[in-house]
Amino acid sequence: MRMTSLLTGALCALLAGCAVGDDGSAAPADNELGTFTFALSGTLPGVQAFKLAIYEGPLTSPTQSPRFELKCAPYLVSATENRNAFTLRDMPAGKNYSVLVQFFGDQGCGELKLHAYRGGVEVKAGSSEAEAASPYYMQPVRFGSFVGMAQANDALQAEAAQRSCSSDQDCAAVHPAATCSAGQNRCTISSLFPLNGGARRAFPTLVTLTDGSVAIAGGFSVVDPATGVWSATTSTVEHFNPSLGRFAAPAATLDNFDVAGRVGMAAGAPLGGATLAVVGGTQRAQIKVSGTTVTTTLQDATCAGGGASCPASKAVWRVDLPASLSSGVELSGPVAMPIVARVATSNGPRLLIAGGADQPVPKSGSSRRGDARLCELSGSAAECSGAGGKLNVARANAAFGCIDDTVDGCKTLLIIGGHIGAGSSLVEQYNADSDTFVEVKSDGAPDLVFGGHLVKAGSTFYLLGASSAALFLEGRSTKSTAGIGPLKVIIDDAGAERRVHFEAVKLGSFAGADAGRRLFGAAIGLASGHALLAGGIMPDGKAADSALVFDKDGVVARVPLEQARFAAGLAEIKGSSPFGGCALLAGGATVGAAPAALSHVELYCPPVPAK
Repeated sequence: MRMTSLLTGALCALLAGCAVGDDGSAAPADNELGTFTFALSGTLPGVQAFKLAIYEGPLTSPTQSPRFELKCAPYLVSATENRNAFTLRDMPAGKNYSVLVQFFGDQGCGELKLHAYRGGVEVKAGSSEAEAASPYYMQPVRFGSFVGMAQANDALQAEAAQRSCSSDQDCAAVHPAATCSAGQNRCTISSLFPLNGGARRAFPTLVTLTDGSVAIAGGFSVVDPATGVWSATTSTVEHFNPSLGRFAAPAATLDNFDVAGRVGMAAGAPLGGATLAVVGGTQRAQIKVSGTTVTTTLQDATCAGGGASCPASKAVWRVDLPASLSSGVELSGPVAMPIVARVATSNGPRLLIAGGADQPVPKSGSSRRGDARLCELSGSAAECSGAGGKLNVARANAAFGCIDDTVDGCKTLLIIGGHIGAGSSLVEQYNADSDTFVEVKSDGAPDLVFGGHLVKAGSTFYLLGASSAALFLEGRSTKSTAGIGPLKVIIDDAGAERRVHFEAVKLGSFAGADAGRRLFGAAIGLASGHALLAGGIMPDGKAADSALVFDKDGVVARVPLEQARFAAGLAEIKGSSPFGGCALLAGGATVGAAPAALSHVELYCPPVPAK
């Protein structure tokens, strides 16, 4: 891991609440005492001081009182040493401590720059300095920046490659995350899961659960560079737990989810607690980047007549992470790229599935649908029935977002594009109370809009990452050279009927070479009032290595990513943990002669408001 220049210090004598003996050591309160060590990255530039607090149980509220606290201490010990690892001795034994470290750019701890958090820390009774050999790793996150989670360094990878193996157990001595490479009989370590993503996932499904955590499912794992065909190989679900500051381990293997979960490009929605819905997706798709041209094809020719070899999923599945169980219902046939959202109907929360395209997609013409279904997915019920209304225009791969959200789901869903008739309505909305679709007049947008994300920054909506080409759908093999630049979506309720105005965002000095025109970029709105457009394929055919950050007034910054990528997933981490309000960027793929899916995860925490 990235841990260098480690300094071990006895902090208990500095922490409020520790009893200190005559010799300066911590006096034991009872016989159940132990030691634990935590470590951070080796370089935190611009940091002058830090605060440290230890809590019993997870940190879930800003007003929660710590058990031990170090108020404001110098981060730099000398000109060549800083505090990146700490050993705390004579701590009461327990299995559920959490640690928060805040780092400041001034000596008075007024300019907060980074923070690091780790929950689920165990202090073993009778533990000694030997515990320092295997410290708890804490991920420092810089505010206003993307920070990659822990990765194996070059030395660790080289050590693994030198060891022969016949099974993963042979590699455990190198690192618990090391595995035996099939066919090569050599150990390898490509991920430090649960401190980073574990499975390679392009076009994954990310869902922010109602308990604030984030689930990552599906995604294409492998690619054939010669054909550009991507395939999904894993059905495990990774679950980022903000109260722990890491992923839950092991990744969840769920009953009944093997086929339904082994897909990319599926839709997802929260269902309550730590449960989510996964709808559709496909086991294979073709994505090729040649120069500045992106060519896409759904590998769905075998889906005619309900063929058993059809890679497209018909599943409407409920995934229950605590129970390690999935169940659900199947649609009458596979549908590509429908609108999927949890809505608050008069009969309670339901899953809306609207539009999409029947598969196989025809070589000419359109198979777009205009119907809609409402599905109930609970622990005791799994059924879908026709909605009361249908779309005014048949749509697939539309952008949509909630403009009236509630605890039970969305009351008003705004839907943009996804249709092929330039003369028909670009925008409509679904009203959950009346179970109806209503056309919405609009102006200022391109005639054709496909894909992208409708996200909210404060009270402002943006359409980000959309395209003027119907990738995957028209002609079965669709080419595109660029996306649509960022658009501000202005909802006007001043007249008798709602109208929507589209306005190009003036990027100014942040335009760069791409002007925000990106295919397969990830986008999200945050509770802080910021919106993000991260990664994507730029007009020059390269994967973007930056994110554009927006607020209600426009562009705030262009922020570097640690890993250039497209087809990643973004989700907001909610709740009152130290990571609440931050974004999790997961998976995606690289562009080049040997494209690859990624497991790497990055965190973005919005800037701290000026005092």
